Amino acid sequence: MKSILALVVGILICPISYGWNPPVVSIDQFKPGTNWEWSYVESQGTRSFRRATVQEVHENIISMLVEHITSNGFRPFQKFTVDIESCYSRYTRQSSDFYLDTWSWWNDAWKYYGKNYNTYAFDHFFNCQKNVELSRGELIVEKTVVDPNLGSIKIYSFEGGLYPAPLPWRISEPAALAGLTYKETLQDNNGEVYEQMLTKYQP
Repeated sequence: MKSILALVVGILICPISYGWNPPVVSIDQFKPGTNWEWSYVESQGTRSFRRATVQEVHENIISMLVEHITSNGFRPFQKFTVDIESCYSRYTRQSSDFYLDTWSWWNDAWKYYGKNYNTYAFDHFFNCQKNVELSRGELIVEKTVVDPNLGSIKIYSFEGGLYPAPLPWRISEPAALAGLTYKETLQDNNGEVYEQMLTKYQP
C-alpha cells in the first residue's frame, strides 16, 4: 500500500490585507464516473475511506453517490443532487437557497431524506467560495507537495487572525483537482484526533 505521506517541495507565506479569490471547483470537473477517495487515519492506522462518485450531470445539477469503506469493503452511504451555481451563490451577498436533495441508504434500500440544508457532504470536500475576506494579520500559506498517489500538487490554507484552529488544506493546482480539500485534522465525538486526506482521483 502506498504511503499517504507527501513530500513538501516549497512553502510560500503571503500576507493579505483584505480579499483573496481561492480556486473553486467547476462543473467541468464533474463527469459521470469521476470519483475521489478520502482516507481517515488515526493514531492506530486507517479507520475508513470515503468515496464520492459522479453519477449524472445535467446543466448545473450534479448527482453524486457517497460510499464508505470499512473492513467489509465499500458500502453505499448517501446520494444527493446539488446545484453548483447555488453553492457559489451562498458565499455572495445574493440570497441563495442552497441545499442537497438527499437519499440515505437504510436497510439495504434508498430512503428519500428530502432537502438537506446541512451541505457538509458537498461543500466541505469541494470548495465553492470564490472570495475570502481576510483581516489584518491573517495569512494564506501555500506550498507544493509531491503526493505518492496524486503527484505534484499545489495546496493552500490559512493561519493567524480569526483562524486559531487547524483549517483544511485545499488544492489550487493542477486544474483537475482545483478546489478540492486535500487534508484536514479533525476530532470525533470521543475526542479522537484523526486526519482526512485525499488519496485517490479517478477521472
